[in-house]
Amino acid sequence: MKRRWIPFVFLLLPLCFSFFGFAPRKSALDVAVTDALTGAALLSARVTVVETGVAALTDRGSAVLEAPYSPDPRLPEPPPFGTCTLVVTCEGYVPMLVTGCVVRARETRKITISLFRDDGSIADGVTTLVESPPTDWAKSVVGTIASPL
Repeated sequence: MKRRWIPFVFLLLPLCFSFFGFAPRKSALDVAVTDALTGAALLSARVTVVETGVAALTDRGSAVLEAPYSPDPRLPEPPPFGTCTLVVTCEGYVPMLVTGCVVRARETRKITISLFRDDGSIADGVTTLVESPPTDWAKSVVGTIASPL
């Protein structure tokens, strides 16, 4: 009779963890899109995560999207982050492709993307941004691979 409460503890434990903020969070990006010349927020830009196809509009100043967190296992020292690809579009602006966008496990990362007006001056009709990995990780990889000649 004393053990009847044990199953209830196991049922209530996950609720307690989620209520107090211990539930695992998903990785996300909070993307603000601005005009490259004026810095004004673009409230109708569309941000799409290529890997998942999930898209959102920057109707409140930014768009928050769940982002895949999957470090590249082929690297010699697996990074504490993953990367994803974004496509950012807005009527009247040149679209942008962002590759190597850093995503950390269970964190929401804020980034700002600046788009240029589509006035015909960008011949290719698209701009590309390649994000570099965090410097501390890059230095550690170079240090493990580089050897004196």
